[in-house]
Amino acid sequence: MQIRGPYFSVGEKVILDSKVQPEFNGEYYIDEVTYYTPGHTLPDGSEIASGFYYHIRETNSHWKESALRKIHTGTGESWDKMLTELNSNNISKN
Repeated sequence: MQIRGPYFSVGEKVILDSKVQPEFNGEYYIDEVTYYTPGHTLPDGSEIASGFYYHIRETNSHWKESALRKIHTGTGESWDKMLTELNSNNISKN
């Protein structure tokens, strides 16, 4: 079985959207990416699900991908300019 790569990378700015610890919700940078294999046990003896976990220094925690969101950047184009281009002759109409 091949493991896919992580969704987020070190240095990437993300939105933390935690249902368990909402007091940490906000925008942060990823400090470290770790992949845990099935059956990985934490120092306290609890077993965690396999997958990628992302460390955020400001929260002093590792987070699952499901708690993180990409920050999408716009094109910088205005809505009016995009509509004008769509309605212009530069775009072929089928």
